[in-house]
Amino acid sequence: SKQVINFVAPNCSFCKEQLPIVDKVAIERASSHRFIQVSPKLSPEIVELSPTVDWIEDKDGKLRTLFKVSGYPTLFIID
Repeated sequence: SKQVINFVAPNCSFCKEQLPIVDKVAIERASSHRFIQVSPKLSPEIVELSPTVDWIEDKDGKLRTLFKVSGYPTLFIID
C-alpha cells in the first residue's frame, strides 16, 4: 500500500485548512493508503483536525531533515 506523509505545523494556517481535507481523503482511501501526519509539536487542537490518521511528533526535526522539508504543509506520497 502507499504511504502519504504530510508535514504540518501547529501555527500554520494553511495546514489547519488542509488537515480536514487530508483526513477526508484518508477515510476514502483507507484500504490502499496509510496516512501519517508529522508535526514538530503535537497538540490536541491540531490532532483533532485530522483524527483518523496516524500522527508523529518530530521534536528534533530528524524526519523534516530526512525529507528536506523547507515549509509547511509539505506532502509526500511514497509507493
